[in-house]
Amino acid sequence: TGAGYSRQGLVIADRDDGMEGHKTPPEATAGDGAGVHHMIASTFQNTGDIDGYFRQLLQADMTWNNSGSVQLQIPEIMVELNVTKKTTQKPKPLVKKTDGYNLASRVRAKCSAPSGRFAVHKPKLGTYQSGKTELCIIWKVGTTFVKRLFMMKTLPKYQDLINPYDISFEQDLPGKRSPIAATTRFMFVRDPYQRLVSAYVDKLVAPNPVYWKIISVNAIRQLRKNATRLSQQCGHDLTFREFIQYVILTLDPRVLRKPARPDGHFLIQTDICGPCRVKYDFVGKMETFGLDSIELVRKMQISNKTIDLLQQNGSVLASDDAIRDSCHQPFHAGFKKAYINCISFYEALKRAWLKMQMRGLIGPEEMPLTEAQSTTLTLEQFYQMALKSRDACPSSERKKLQHEHFLKSYSTITPQELEKIRLIYAQDFKLFEYDDRPSELFNS
Repeated sequence: TGAGYSRQGLVIADRDDGMEGHKTPPEATAGDGAGVHHMIASTFQNTGDIDGYFRQLLQADMTWNNSGSVQLQIPEIMVELNVTKKTTQKPKPLVKKTDGYNLASRVRAKCSAPSGRFAVHKPKLGTYQSGKTELCIIWKVGTTFVKRLFMMKTLPKYQDLINPYDISFEQDLPGKRSPIAATTRFMFVRDPYQRLVSAYVDKLVAPNPVYWKIISVNAIRQLRKNATRLSQQCGHDLTFREFIQYVILTLDPRVLRKPARPDGHFLIQTDICGPCRVKYDFVGKMETFGLDSIELVRKMQISNKTIDLLQQNGSVLASDDAIRDSCHQPFHAGFKKAYINCISFYEALKRAWLKMQMRGLIGPEEMPLTEAQSTTLTLEQFYQMALKSRDACPSSERKKLQHEHFLKSYSTITPQELEKIRLIYAQDFKLFEYDDRPSELFNS
């Protein structure tokens, strides 16, 4: 038991039954003693006395000889099974390696190629810095997490922290430009189509009156005909299509009218970080963030305990944190004071629930709460409801639900609008190697 065997041949020598030289089919295999018995049983499947042979086999002595074969001594027959004994060593797991350094090299090559014609922009937003490690900040690309890492390295009160998620998502760390010359520069990017949906879900579907004011109010006033007074004042009901139209209106260079300064959550990523002007050593992706972000942790010389924690439990910690953040929004005193004139508390809870579903954090069921029950609901109770939904739904199903919401969002966008988005983010697609014409969007 515990050894594995590869079959070479099962030979039966029987002086009386005429089966000398018979072999089992080549696909037969054996493991321990029970496996050997199974193989031998298949040898006798065409004989008339299977039960009789098995009785003898079960009573037989089975031993390994020096040549690596098994011999079974039975009164009437002699059975020899030629197998190769293998060790029980487990195969070494494949070590996944980040592509971040190679991608950064490919980006630099594209920028310097004469035929590239990529714009050389000065970075528009700030950076996080620790020692000589610098990260360009791109919102909706893991910014909350990396902000915590830099807090652990730059703020004394967090210097002994092991778990980055112990820092509240409400804590802020402003980005800045430092005169210190960085020796290693990082940036993280995301598929533009996915990033737009993420921005809409996180800032506009959620009960977030701050971004309703920043984005939605202006978009509705610019785009919606016969908008109600409530919509113009609150911006609480902006549709995804209106959001996309606002992005086009704001970023399309062929549109002369600029209604507002573009928001960082949908700014073009190459405009934000200027990768053809600043040479980045590492370009990670949100799609492989769990792996790529570990390299940033290593380069910042954060504790190995933190690395071990993130490698073992990073996905669960991130999920718990995202759920708690989403559940917190309806209860946020400042938010509630602002949104209560636009939507009810119960509606705010339903929006937070939908946001978590659209992000693939919880299952597909409706929020198990009536409006009457919501009047006494606590944040912790709402959080536990969401965790229960998450734990009852397999990760694969939640990812499928997230993708269905993604496709449903883009199903409202016209082909002309989709083409404009493709052109606006053309440099992001080309430099960072994303498909600018995914068939599920363009051929549907």
